[in-house]
Amino acid sequence: RSITSLVQSGQPFPTFLKIDVEGAEGLVLEGAAPFLSDAMRRNALPTMIVSVHNEPLYLRCLELLKALGYRVLGSNRLSDFLGRADKWVGDPDLLAVPRQRHHELSRMRSIPWFTAGPEL
Repeated sequence: RSITSLVQSGQPFPTFLKIDVEGAEGLVLEGAAPFLSDAMRRNALPTMIVSVHNEPLYLRCLELLKALGYRVLGSNRLSDFLGRADKWVGDPDLLAVPRQRHHELSRMRSIPWFTAGPEL
């Protein structure tokens, strides 16, 4: 089921999403656009971790997340992969924090996986 159909059936808006779909992360974010637009209007966007599987997908996900007002942190190893298609292994993560919780970024920086990662 889609996130949109779950919310439409009465489930509460999630506060956190983990997306790890082996190369379809851009499609998932695009498919979730109705849900995410509604959540943005309600000031209820979830925090997300998105595993990215190659540089074009990373760039697409970053574009989609920033358009919604997310601030994005890359995992510690993300910079090791950028610009090096032959070294893209281990599926680095993006931590996307919605506008209404930007003040929590410093606390989220304390998560070991994101301590040294770039803010994008």
